[in-house]
Amino acid sequence: MSPKEEATPQVAVATVLSAGTRAVGELHSSDDLVLVGSFEGRLRVDRALRIMPEGRLQGEVQAERILVLGQTQGSLHAQQRIEIKPGAVVSGEVVAPQIRIHEGVILNAKVHMSGPVGPPRHYLLPALLKSYAEGPREDLEETEQAAENFLRGMGFDLETRAERADRSGALRPIFRCREPLPYPKLRERLQRVEQALRAASAPAAAGATPEAPLQVTGTGGAREVAQALARLRRAALVVGPVALVRLDENPGDLHLSVRVRRTLPESAGVDGPDPATLLLSLQKLQHELLDELS
Repeated sequence: MSPKEEATPQVAVATVLSAGTRAVGELHSSDDLVLVGSFEGRLRVDRALRIMPEGRLQGEVQAERILVLGQTQGSLHAQQRIEIKPGAVVSGEVVAPQIRIHEGVILNAKVHMSGPVGPPRHYLLPALLKSYAEGPREDLEETEQAAENFLRGMGFDLETRAERADRSGALRPIFRCREPLPYPKLRERLQRVEQALRAASAPAAAGATPEAPLQVTGTGGAREVAQALARLRRAALVVGPVALVRLDENPGDLHLSVRVRRTLPESAGVDGPDPATLLLSLQKLQHELLDELS
């Protein structure tokens, strides 16, 4: 493979907005995204975004890698690199650590080469599931499984699980991010976890199907967590610094709230915290939250 071929983002499993499609709103994609139609709004892509020659994009974009062959207006932010191919028309702002602009591009944009964001790492994410009232063991296990499925869909795989609850009665599994991430990417992913849990705990999430086609990534899995947690009388699920809490005494009622003990720091040096330090910090936060709820 030639160096020029290596520079082009490779699309494996991808979501495609096909020709003739016009989407407006906010869209998060955990897969690669290929834009052949048009999109207006706020777009977040966990992996590579490819804007084809027919593609039209207007708004704010955040992705790991961006390849532009079509037309964009707004801000393009990439965590790794942006490449603008011949024939592309780009206006607004272009920000990435690596930027390549070919001849034959119409460019009316501010170009900013951002600094390093730190090395990618496999971060560890502690979780906590605590029931404060007696109830069927099956309901607790169902909540635990729903939480695992939700986090798996958000890019975390189970690292370790205790065979039984600790002395406080809490289950404390630890998850590992599926692929190496720079620290800012981890912060964004946990923000999406919070957004999904908030969306799922809203009253409309009790069974109503949202009409809007563009939804927060992970809301479906988070809704399953909320419905499973609602079968317990009093319980809390904590993912990193985010807690989904049920303190109502009526089983089955979806009376849930989301609490954030403290968000992750904006930055911790160029490299960010090492995974072990972050794990201990989050576990301490979860202990504090558990004490507050007891």
